[in-house]
Amino acid sequence: MKRTAMNTLTVFLITVLMSTMAWAIDGEEQEHKLKMEAMGLQVPEAAPALEQEKSITIRATSKPYSGFQGVVVTPKAKQYPEGAEGIALDLLDNWDTMPLEDASKAQEKLSSLIRDMSYEELKDLYEGYPNNSLIENALYQSWLSTQRSGENGFRVSRSSTSEVEPNDGMSSANAVATDTVSAYLTAYDEDWYTVTLTAGGDWTFETHATTSDDNVGDTKMYLYADTSDVNHVDYDDDGGLSGYSQITRRFEDAEAGTYYIKVVGYSDTYAGAYLLTVSSASLPNAYGKVVINEIYYNAPSSQGDDGDYEFLELYNMSSENVSLEGLSFDEGFVYDFTANDSIVAGGYFLLAVDSSTYPGSIEWTSGGLSNGGEDIEIIDSTGAQVDYVYYEDGSYSTETAAGWDPLTDGGGTSYELIDPTADNDDGHNWRGWGTVHGTPGAANSAQPDISMGSSVASYQAAGSSATGTFQLNNDGDADLTVSSVTVDSTYV
Repeated sequence: MKRTAMNTLTVFLITVLMSTMAWAIDGEEQEHKLKMEAMGLQVPEAAPALEQEKSITIRATSKPYSGFQGVVVTPKAKQYPEGAEGIALDLLDNWDTMPLEDASKAQEKLSSLIRDMSYEELKDLYEGYPNNSLIENALYQSWLSTQRSGENGFRVSRSSTSEVEPNDGMSSANAVATDTVSAYLTAYDEDWYTVTLTAGGDWTFETHATTSDDNVGDTKMYLYADTSDVNHVDYDDDGGLSGYSQITRRFEDAEAGTYYIKVVGYSDTYAGAYLLTVSSASLPNAYGKVVINEIYYNAPSSQGDDGDYEFLELYNMSSENVSLEGLSFDEGFVYDFTANDSIVAGGYFLLAVDSSTYPGSIEWTSGGLSNGGEDIEIIDSTGAQVDYVYYEDGSYSTETAAGWDPLTDGGGTSYELIDPTADNDDGHNWRGWGTVHGTPGAANSAQPDISMGSSVASYQAAGSSATGTFQLNNDGDADLTVSSVTVDSTYV
């Protein structure tokens, strides 16, 4: 009886002690939780207690090895930056898959987030999501109020009625009074300058980076005569250093006058500072006289191996012999002209992948003409560009719309320049449907071609006369002048 009572008392005491300890532990955990919540921190939930199994039975079986089955990898959730930008990016990433009932709320949320963003933040968002109208409109409104640098070192609002740097059109362009002009581009901006050339000569117009840390980085430059602000006479994108622009051009005495320069960013959203310099240049004698005149880049299989028949023809449109020494091709194929290389006035110079294929031609050193189209450039020893063509094979609608003909891509014809004085970087100035296998070392087939249209059939008695009309057609690609018509038939 005593043993039973003592056992009962022992169990009771153990139970009381364990309950007291559990209550104390729960109290400590609750106090810790309150402290953590007061500091804004979450307390991880305790793992549930595991029930103790009385016994565990493990049964092992064997199966044949089937090889490595791979590893299952669970992709990590995309990480976004803190703050408004991260929330906006999260919304934009899920914009197209968002349920219709959430779209209105998402638009309100995004509008409130971007309302207070800076121009640079909006620019970053726009470059990632250019088709979102909310971002585009916000960027434009920010652009209107963005402060921009002026030549005199102070800033004016983009929406202000006055600008200290060139304005956005030919009529309000600022004259270039010094060799170097400092300016600033904002989004959707155009900077216009005017320069007056009193005589012919070689000139270089170039954009550069400034010494500041907010440079635009990449520009495009257009040169216009004073007769049009739509049709430019010259253009460059990356001809300068590190994405900046450079136009080097020879002006004849008859071309002296006022010209306009337009500078824009690489795209509408580019913004930043830049310098514009205008300086005299010294171009090689061949500049403006020697042009790339014919390109045969993909011979048909019926003629033979394409790699045996490629050629490129130069034409000297001047009235004097021109030495080619010091010039070279550094795009397409490789060839350095020697002291023996020259073109007579009105003559041709033929370069070929295999000189044995075309008698009288010069074999280039290495490389070839791409069947898909590429750059072809002639430069002098200083790197100045003498001539440049970027031809296409016409395999896309955008290329054919630009004037490039798919018949030249294995169809048997070459690209023939219609007019040597025209811009030969424009596909519309080339003919791709001329003589089969081209006209290497000879005049292009893109010449006047006459045919009879409507005719006159009238029988008259001797001594009588009649009046009639007939039609001549010029089926060629160049102008044709008819100076006289001679009738040497018995019948008219």
